[in-house]
Amino acid sequence: MNRLKSKKVIVYGTGVNQGSPEEIKAIIDKNFDTSIRDRIDFVYLQGGFNYKALSVGDKILMKLIKFKMGSKKQLTDNEAHMAKVYDTSVDYTKKNKINEVLEIVG
Repeated sequence: MNRLKSKKVIVYGTGVNQGSPEEIKAIIDKNFDTSIRDRIDFVYLQGGFNYKALSVGDKILMKLIKFKMGSKKQLTDNEAHMAKVYDTSVDYTKKNKINEVLEIVG
């Protein structure tokens, strides 16, 4: 990481959920040491989910996740959304979201 001290570092994450500030903080906290967090620009780009493209093993895993979510008394907003769309395809990508990255690059 010493090589990055003088560099501009942009990291992006993608996912099907909206990427709330709490989720983004959790992503950064889990993946970056405190010594580098302040030197990283992190951008979250909401993506999509294509159930049909999953392997058989991943489809089984998704069914297990849905089953587990069904046993919970209270689902988070993201869990409720995933339970609704887990066996379909959704696309939340927006081309204009690249502007966030372009602003950072300057």
